[in-house]
Amino acid sequence: MKFSLFAIKRREKRIASWWGAFLILGVAIALSSCSKHSAPVAIEMYSGNNQIGLVAGELESPFVIKVTDGQGKGVEGCEVTFKVVEGGGSFKGKESWVERTLSNGLASRVLTLGDEAGINKVEVTGIGGEGDSLRNSPTVFTATGRLGANIIFQPQGGMISIGDVFTLEVLVELLEETPLGSYGFTLKYDKDRVKIEDILGGAIPEFSIVPDFNNSTFDSGSTNFTAASEAISSPTGTVSVAKVKLKGVAEGSSPITIEVFDLSDISNLVIPVIEVEKISINVCAKASEQASIQVSSPPEPQVVGDDFPVILTVAAPTPITLGSYSFTFNYNPMVVKVNGVTILTEFQDPPVIMIANNEGRVTLNVTIDTWPTSEEVEVAKIDMEAVGFGTTSPLNLSAVSIMDISSDPIEIKEIINGQVTVMGQESFPIVKISSPLAPLAVGSSFISYVNVYLPETTVLGVYFFSVAYDPAIVKIESINGGVCPEFTNLKTNPLNDANDKGEVRFMGVNLNLSSPTGTINVAKITFRAQNPGNTGLTLSIHDLVDSKEEPITVGSNNIINGTITVIE
Repeated sequence: MKFSLFAIKRREKRIASWWGAFLILGVAIALSSCSKHSAPVAIEMYSGNNQIGLVAGELESPFVIKVTDGQGKGVEGCEVTFKVVEGGGSFKGKESWVERTLSNGLASRVLTLGDEAGINKVEVTGIGGEGDSLRNSPTVFTATGRLGANIIFQPQGGMISIGDVFTLEVLVELLEETPLGSYGFTLKYDKDRVKIEDILGGAIPEFSIVPDFNNSTFDSGSTNFTAASEAISSPTGTVSVAKVKLKGVAEGSSPITIEVFDLSDISNLVIPVIEVEKISINVCAKASEQASIQVSSPPEPQVVGDDFPVILTVAAPTPITLGSYSFTFNYNPMVVKVNGVTILTEFQDPPVIMIANNEGRVTLNVTIDTWPTSEEVEVAKIDMEAVGFGTTSPLNLSAVSIMDISSDPIEIKEIINGQVTVMGQESFPIVKISSPLAPLAVGSSFISYVNVYLPETTVLGVYFFSVAYDPAIVKIESINGGVCPEFTNLKTNPLNDANDKGEVRFMGVNLNLSSPTGTINVAKITFRAQNPGNTGLTLSIHDLVDSKEEPITVGSNNIINGTITVIE
């Protein structure tokens, strides 16, 4: 088939015109990226703005925009770009994401917030039918990342008997410096195992008010309670918001948890919740309960003028929940006296404490408000002072009565009494290093005091002592001069050398501010517990002279060494 030159040129021109038309159409399609039936005009924010979420977590709802035409109708198929411009967030790990609008003109993406608390911003942009930006482009969404809070319980579970009441404290652990404003919780529990007796305010003033609740739901297994801060101050950190009293009704285990329907700061902004603790309360059959009571003894002899504590402890082979107790504490008033009593349990009514030093007797009567179920409970601390001379005083209990939380008596299986030996002025001079009253946990520290006790006619001039110890059990963190102003100065061998050898040497010279006699604190040694075990604190006297440079002789029985026990 033959073609004339004219025909060929005419065909080339036709092809060129087709190709040009095709390019123009392609550009138009590319510029609009939308349905051929509608021209996109504007982009509108539809939903999802101003959300609050956990840092590094996804928001609950997506950011949603709508692309509309000139009549406000949604336009399908338009490309829009979601781009993070502030806060470090992302869309599935990407800084920007392209979406096409649906038939209703909507397009959406869920933002993962940045790793730090603060504002996150996302711009959404789109291109109109003429190739220019859509009206309202960019549209800016804002979200706030917060560190959030945990809901925890204290104690973290426990065991009670049928009929016993268990007090559960509800706490909000705020992970950022934001004051708690209000809360709304639903407590979930097994109604066949426990029931709610009451809901009280928390332990801090801002939430000490009784929460709002409906007590008709106490037997239902699900109860709502809410409260708002009284704004006495600005509670931050771990905030005690409520105390729930639960009573055991049948044997078995009841899971306890909380559903949060409101948690806001003082500005009424939402605080996102990271985790809600789940615990269990085990209810067992009522059994005959037994307990023993122990009176602590000082670990070494005391010297006239020394202060020392005595701890009263109730212990049982199985966990018990104390409801009340009463004791009479007896001692020899010629040897020691009582300066005060501290109740170590929370009490419902003011405790009855009667101190009669002239008779050597203290009477305690305490009704407990709330106390966790435990096998061992320290109930009271008695602050005592040594006043006698060269003798021993018993520290014993009588007229003992203990009740559980249901006012049932607890059988007293054993009373372990204590005693204290006091060295009086007739025994002076004495040199003593103090010991901790209780074992130290690994990592904890204790200040040991080195005291010199002298007759009133003797003035201390110079001392030079050493203390030997096991450096595998404890190490010395610091050694300082004593409380006595004349001996605030102190010279010692380097501590690294002392801790290698397990012996520290130290000396002091009277600064002659006055004339120190009687009880003289010459040094304070801070020990840090390293490993479990026992170590003695063995004193050696290398030099001890009075202000006239006359030697002071201390008998071996008058050097009172110390001990330290370290536990895990």
